[in-house]
Amino acid sequence: MSRVKRLRFTRLPEAGVIDESRQPVFRVLDGRPELLPPHLPPAEALMVAVHRGYCPSGGYSVRVQEVLDKHDVVEVRVLLRDPDPQEFVTTVVTEPKDVIVLDKRQLQKRGKRLFRFVDQNGRELSRQETVLD
Repeated sequence: MSRVKRLRFTRLPEAGVIDESRQPVFRVLDGRPELLPPHLPPAEALMVAVHRGYCPSGGYSVRVQEVLDKHDVVEVRVLLRDPDPQEFVTTVVTEPKDVIVLDKRQLQKRGKRLFRFVDQNGRELSRQETVLD
């Protein structure tokens, strides 16, 4: 019988970038990239990015709330927010996103995995199959 395991993650700040080796980097100190989280070996880091797409104004957001390992499926639960019609927002196209880093050693299994992205109401937003070594 498989169990559901809540996975811990680190949120990359807005300033986070990806270096030439495709690893998440928080900042560069004295010419050296600093990985997030600090004690996570790069080979065990799994970056998960959630994008909302283009939105017509400010006030829209997406944020990872929880990541659950359900043995065959990794479920990423996100909170979507739309501005209230009466809310004053910037009138510029925005592209909300949230990026987290997981430690692959937390996973119940490796290999072929399905990542399922759902909103706060349980509605499926997307599916992505990947192979984790």
